[in-house]
Amino acid sequence: MVHLSALLLSFSMATLLYATPGVVSVATAQYHLEGNLSHTAFMAKISDMAEKADAKGAEVLVLPEFVTLDRWPKDSKLTDRQIVELIADQTNAGYIDLLKTLAKRHDLIILGGSTGLREGGRIYNSAPLVFPDGKIVWHRKVHLTNWEKERSFAAGENVTVVETKFGRIAILTCYDSEFPDLSLQLVKEKPDIILVPSMTESPAGRLRVLWAAQARAVEHTAFAVVSNTVGETSADWKNFGIATILSPQISELDPVYVQGDGKTHSLVVSKIDIGALHKARLKSPWQPSRVLRDKKSNLLTK
Repeated sequence: MVHLSALLLSFSMATLLYATPGVVSVATAQYHLEGNLSHTAFMAKISDMAEKADAKGAEVLVLPEFVTLDRWPKDSKLTDRQIVELIADQTNAGYIDLLKTLAKRHDLIILGGSTGLREGGRIYNSAPLVFPDGKIVWHRKVHLTNWEKERSFAAGENVTVVETKFGRIAILTCYDSEFPDLSLQLVKEKPDIILVPSMTESPAGRLRVLWAAQARAVEHTAFAVVSNTVGETSADWKNFGIATILSPQISELDPVYVQGDGKTHSLVVSKIDIGALHKARLKSPWQPSRVLRDKKSNLLTK
């Protein structure tokens, strides 16, 4: 009976610890997309990011949208669609295995950016959230750009929210972050951290995604983390982005607003306090999503 009591106490404590997250250190990549990388060079580049994130004390690592396009063969005669399929066939299996290895080795939750993923004869822009125990949760990008539509990508249907020891993590891939329908889906989900892997090819696109991430943080009283590509992949392929970690900017919570320089291949790292966020939610009047939940808005049933 003593042993059973101890077991129940241990279980209760573990449940309590999981249900009350505290401070988590997040690293987000400002990723120089070079193109023409060999499989080996690409894997080494990803491994280096994970090692550096671990060295900086990170517990979550976020990589950018379409990170596997770093393998894009610049002088290929293939069509863009054929190249996307080629990368999916030649890179994805090894890449996912690597992410699982790195997540376990460095005890990291890794959002592996996104990649073109074959499923049932279609290709989705899919983002894998990989856990140290080998679990993977995929988010299919819902709102596609014209570039993706023209190359026959298939669209996902819903936001993805995952319960973790660090709180509830939502994924909005780039353009997803700009759409009110997905933000409405998040109202019921109550995310603590919103991850936004992105790839934008203009200064305007960089600001759109950043401002959208800020808006989602405010709407949901959550932290937002933006990862992006930077640098010149080719003369007609330039990447604009700025890695950012930010808080919802309410007076009841210490502010977080940390950014990269928007130029160099690097990591932005910051601690965010999920426990303090939960406490701030009990006090702050500035919570748009809670207002919608409390008044049972018709918007939530459409």
